[in-house]
Amino acid sequence: MAAIPPQGEVVTISPADFGSGKMAALDRWGTSFVWWAGAWIILVGSALLGYFLVNLPKLPSTANLSPDQVRDVVATHQALTESLQRSVGSVFDLLVTKTALPVVTLMLGYLFGKRQG
Repeated sequence: MAAIPPQGEVVTISPADFGSGKMAALDRWGTSFVWWAGAWIILVGSALLGYFLVNLPKLPSTANLSPDQVRDVVATHQALTESLQRSVGSVFDLLVTKTALPVVTLMLGYLFGKRQG
């Protein structure tokens, strides 16, 4: 470790002092982690969207129903759709928004902050 120069002394730093452009182990790990976490977020989001679209309840035929029955069928369909939206949204919120995204943000802050400093 280099000694701290006395106050007033000029210190020159060359690019060779930074390891000839090679990334440190934590930087390599962090970059790899951000790529994998981004892929995981896209995969989870796509899987949840696919699950939602496959399990979306279909509106039944209302051909021989009275207006009151149609209103009940539409209300039930709307309630089922909202329930599915809440459940898929809460799973996405737990897996991505509250778990992966803060860790990825932390790692990106470290990587970009270190490059500017």
